Amino acid sequence: MPTRRPAAAARSFALALALTAGGTGLLAGPAHAAPTPTSTSTPSSTSTATSTSLPSSTATPSSRPTSSASTTSEDAESRTADPTLDADAPQAADPDDQNALEKAWAAIKDLVSGDDDESDDESDEEDAENDGGSAGDADAAGGTDEVTGSLPGKAETCDNPARLSQTARQARTLAATAALDAAAGGVESHQALPADCFTDSLGVGTHLTYGNTPYADQDMVAKRLQELGFRHLRDGWGTGSSQVSSFVDDDLAPLGIGITMVQDPRQNADPEALKDMIKKELPTAIDAVEGQNENDLTGGDWASETREWTRQVAEAYDGDPATKDIPILAPSLADTNTTAKYEALGDLSDWVDYGVAHDYPGNQWVMNESITDTVLKNNRITAGDVPVQVTETGYTNGSAGGGYPGTPEAQVTEQLPKLFLDHFRQGIARTFTYELLDEKNDGSFEGSFGLLKSDGTPKPSFETLRELVTLTSDPGKGAGDVEASLAYHLDGVDEDTRTLLLGRRDGSFVLAVYQQEPTWDGSKVRTLAARQMTLTLGQAADVRVDDLDGDDEAVTSTQDTTTMTFNVQDGVNVLTITPTGASTSTNAPETDEPTASSSSTPTLTSSSSTPTLSSSSSPTRSRTPEPLDTAGPKVDDSAQQR
Repeated sequence: MPTRRPAAAARSFALALALTAGGTGLLAGPAHAAPTPTSTSTPSSTSTATSTSLPSSTATPSSRPTSSASTTSEDAESRTADPTLDADAPQAADPDDQNALEKAWAAIKDLVSGDDDESDDESDEEDAENDGGSAGDADAAGGTDEVTGSLPGKAETCDNPARLSQTARQARTLAATAALDAAAGGVESHQALPADCFTDSLGVGTHLTYGNTPYADQDMVAKRLQELGFRHLRDGWGTGSSQVSSFVDDDLAPLGIGITMVQDPRQNADPEALKDMIKKELPTAIDAVEGQNENDLTGGDWASETREWTRQVAEAYDGDPATKDIPILAPSLADTNTTAKYEALGDLSDWVDYGVAHDYPGNQWVMNESITDTVLKNNRITAGDVPVQVTETGYTNGSAGGGYPGTPEAQVTEQLPKLFLDHFRQGIARTFTYELLDEKNDGSFEGSFGLLKSDGTPKPSFETLRELVTLTSDPGKGAGDVEASLAYHLDGVDEDTRTLLLGRRDGSFVLAVYQQEPTWDGSKVRTLAARQMTLTLGQAADVRVDDLDGDDEAVTSTQDTTTMTFNVQDGVNVLTITPTGASTSTNAPETDEPTASSSSTPTLTSSSSTPTLSSSSSPTRSRTPEPLDTAGPKVDDSAQQR
């Protein structure tokens, strides 16, 4: 929420500055706080929304040009009437200081008169709150309440489209050759990506409105999300679940957890109504909105319907000054492989800020470049040259009713961290695993995708991902601006070895090393041969090796060394490298707010691993599509209380 405006303090500061400069006085006027920074996004047009019917249409996209913040006529009139805006700068006691004083005077007028759209918007919202009203009350009175999605630490991390875009492209450039380059010759310099941008790319799907599933236990959900450390959810509901919206905006957002909301006509509301619900009920927690969910499964003229809905969603959000900066994700398709479907949908790039994919590894059992390359290629058809978010992916432990056998928990524990690392390494801006909780305890394919069992008990994959967050998280000021490189050589890799190098603000590095091979083939476990690797550094460092088994204990650690030998087998090895002389500050967020990201340092102990050998793999993939939230059980807002 916006910071309170320090009226008396601001006015005293302005008066003191003017008098110190030798000015002759200061006109009376209302004082406002400087505007709270909002997340950067692709600016939008401010065209008004059109009809929300769904004809079969191939309307030409309206562009999303850069535009300044909109102002209401009331705002413009009040500013014109304010004498402060027309006042000349005071005369400086020393004529040589006049230029500097005039610049200071301009800044004072901005501060005192609130000559800024966002400042006025925030003040209106605060006035409404202080009067016992709501943002909606202020809006009805003629003000404009900007939906900022202002989560704790948000502006200090990579959680904005500009940063995600930059990071995604950079990651894609490094992806193809990182591991083999490191082995090709001697010690060479390798560029790192910001560690916290990786952490911020992690998300999980939920079904918070499924009232007769474990999601109804909101206390448990909040507790587990905070333990996990993921900052982003993906969900979606219509206009009748205000209690769940309150849970997200009032309970989860203060933990630093935001939400991407699917917008779908099967939620029994048009885009304007869905937009107004988000504006009113999720002003802090909203990360982004996503287009229609897997409508290609419905048959008929699905492409024209999806295209028309996408246009209407964009125009609804772009046409409201309060929501115009909320990023819009493209609609998802259930069939990520078939290029013809993307061609049927056509170019949506003037209406969306991100491409979208649902790229379950399926019966390939491991995320790989073949899958991701197809995702990126097809999204260029519909979304153009923008980053892609994967809003559904993951592994199920259940087989009943599915198109392929589920993956055992132990093997999901090995593969899911690889999936997240591989997506980020190849330029996917954000990845949401499906889903947080098993919806049922029946061994069904569809009900067993959770990181948690249906009773809320963590599966091993939950603990492994929590440990990954602990090792990579680096929230705080400048976390997304880390530019660093590490000189190293990695010996023992082969064509299946993948690496991701991350840099932290304290000068340390995180190097993830893994084999991009399946450890399950649909009928039996595949135990990979242990590969001994040796890291050689260009300068001495403290090196710690973790094997991502969820126990927060190091396999080994050595201080002030230039070499480290370790084994890579079925899972992911994470090396924390702190060059001699680097600072040792913790990764705690620079904020008093609680956040979802863990900042604890794992305890050092040692253990060992053992080898054994491998066997084959397999072909294509598919997944039974998820049911829309509207098709599932719903929360009765009037009955359910936490």
